[in-house]
Amino acid sequence: MSVLLTRTLEIILFPPAINFIILAVGFILLLSKWRKTAVTLIAFSFGTFYLISTPWVAYTFMNILQHSHPALTLADLQHNNAAAPAHPCVRGIGASCPAAIVILGGGRKSRAPEYSGADTVSKFTLERVRYGAYLHRLTGLPVLVTGGAPLNEAIPEAHLMKATLENDFRIPVQWVESKSHTTRENAIFSQALLAKANIQHIYLVTHAWHMPRSVDVFTNTGLKVTAAPTAFAIPSTLEIGGYMWLPTAHALNTSSWALHEIVGRIWYEVTD
Repeated sequence: MSVLLTRTLEIILFPPAINFIILAVGFILLLSKWRKTAVTLIAFSFGTFYLISTPWVAYTFMNILQHSHPALTLADLQHNNAAAPAHPCVRGIGASCPAAIVILGGGRKSRAPEYSGADTVSKFTLERVRYGAYLHRLTGLPVLVTGGAPLNEAIPEAHLMKATLENDFRIPVQWVESKSHTTRENAIFSQALLAKANIQHIYLVTHAWHMPRSVDVFTNTGLKVTAAPTAFAIPSTLEIGGYMWLPTAHALNTSSWALHEIVGRIWYEVTD
């Protein structure tokens, strides 16, 4: 299945489009003898749209994805204070230590006017790149960026990530994997590059809600993975207490990403 077709189906079958499709079917059926079915569909469309637009539901979905891989601490990184001798894992020495940082692409911003119409990294990718840069400064480990051009863009996403890391964060990039179109391909093609350097253990950087699926596919390639999640979905002050039941566009967007990831993980498990 082509990436374009997959993305189109995602738009149609995920909220909010699917809610409006169900709503339209309900209104059509109102004109027929299936009035009870029509009322049920209309109520279902409105009800589910309201629920997924509330912070309570949005962050419930996100917490399902985020709970299994907590954020790394300095202790996890074996990074002692400046006066203490550096632990071997700080430089990736030892069989049990990660020897590279792998940063997954998270989309692009196409034709950005502020960059003279050139493509650049999206908000999601920038969040991942920033945390990857932070890890590199703490550990000194080499960096691999991964992401292709799924819609036949002129520049693969990994090259945009490399440019951002090197030009904006002054972080060198050791490997660029630019052929992948999916998370599974990120894993397969990245492992092939790392195998040439005899690297078998990595820090994997992606969004906290994307981490479960990412760890699964990278582990399936034979790599040992230490999850390095970033950009946890955390409710703001106006999304807790009584506000958690007020529908917002931000909550709807959060629910959409969570549902996309939950379905994606189920799909990977079915097709693995």
